Amino acid sequence: MGEETKNLWIFIEKDLMAQLSKNADRTTLHGVFKWYYWDATENVPATTLRVIFGRDNLNYVQVVEIKAEDIAFTVRTPEPEDVVFIRMSR
Repeated sequence: MGEETKNLWIFIEKDLMAQLSKNADRTTLHGVFKWYYWDATENVPATTLRVIFGRDNLNYVQVVEIKAEDIAFTVRTPEPEDVVFIRMSR
C-alpha cells in the first residue's frame, strides 16, 4: 500500500485507556510516560503504545508513540495538521 506520513496528534479517552490497559500483556511507567505492551497473536502483531499521563484536567491521554508491524506513530511536531480524539462508544 505504501507509506503515508502526516503530522497528527492522537488522544484516547481515559475510560477507553482503562479498558485497553486491562488487555495489555504488561505495562511500565517512567515519570509521566506509560508504556503498554501486547504480545503478538495469530491475528495481531506485537504492539507497543506509549502515552502521557498526569494531566488531570483532561479527560484524554495523549498518545506519544505506537509501534507495530504495520504501523508506526511518533509525536514530532508542535503544530499538527490534524488532532484525533478516540473515545468509547456510548
